[in-house]
Amino acid sequence: MKTVKKIIPALIMLLGLIHLSFAFPLHDLEIDSLLFIGAGLAIVFAGAINLFAVMNPQSMVIKVSSLICNAIMFSLFVIGTSILIVPVVFAGIILFLVSTLFAISDLSTSKAA
Repeated sequence: MKTVKKIIPALIMLLGLIHLSFAFPLHDLEIDSLLFIGAGLAIVFAGAINLFAVMNPQSMVIKVSSLICNAIMFSLFVIGTSILIVPVVFAGIILFLVSTLFAISDLSTSKAA
C-alpha cells in the first residue's frame, strides 16, 4: 500500500507536467495561457503535497493540508466535466479521489492510534 501511496502523487505530478507542456511555447501572453499554466502548476503542487504526506506520516499539519488540497482538486476536476469531457479530466478525478480516500484513511488511523 505504501508503494501505491507513492505512485499516486507521482502520477498527479506527471499529469500537471503534461498539462504544463501543452501551454508552451507561449506565442502570445494571454489570460487563457496564464490560467492554463496556473492550473498545471496547481496540479503539480497538489502532487507534491501528497508526496510530502507520504514521506512525513507523523505530521498532522501535512495530513490535513493534503486532505483539504485533494478534496478541492477533486471538486474542481468534477466541475471540469461540465466544460470538458475528455479522458484527462476523468484521470484527474480518479487520482484525486484515491488521494482523498488515502488522506481520510491516514487521518482516521492516526487519530485512532
